[in-house]
Amino acid sequence: MTRIICALLAAVLLCGCQSIYRPQSGNEPLGYRDARLSDTEYRISFESWRSGDRARLRPLAEYRAAELGASLGYDWMQIMDADYVMREDAALGNDAALITRGAATSSGVVTDVTPGLGMRQRVYEVSLRVRYLHEPSDDALGVLALLARPLP
Repeated sequence: MTRIICALLAAVLLCGCQSIYRPQSGNEPLGYRDARLSDTEYRISFESWRSGDRARLRPLAEYRAAELGASLGYDWMQIMDADYVMREDAALGNDAALITRGAATSSGVVTDVTPGLGMRQRVYEVSLRVRYLHEPSDDALGVLALLARPLP
């Protein structure tokens, strides 16, 4: 009985978690985007404003690159280069992501606030330039092998 209660409690808690693996939408700097550079090359970018996500961005970008490659019919991919950026973006009103600031309630507790115009938030981004291949090469990664890994 205790196991069932614990499993149900864990399921309820996880339902409230928001996955960062999704396409970007609106002004929120969270998720991936793809840009076609040529017939076989794409730039895959993954952004998050959550500082705890920084270590997860590269594996998430690689996973998205593998997902895109599989949808295009490729078996292999090469990561040609990777860029890591931390920038501060101005909040763009109601679509901006919640950020934690030094804002405090009357009780002195730090809270999450919806950024207003003029506030700034840090955004972490990894950007991969990927070449897709039908045949393996020395530094090629298997698309299906990457898709078999669990998301970080």
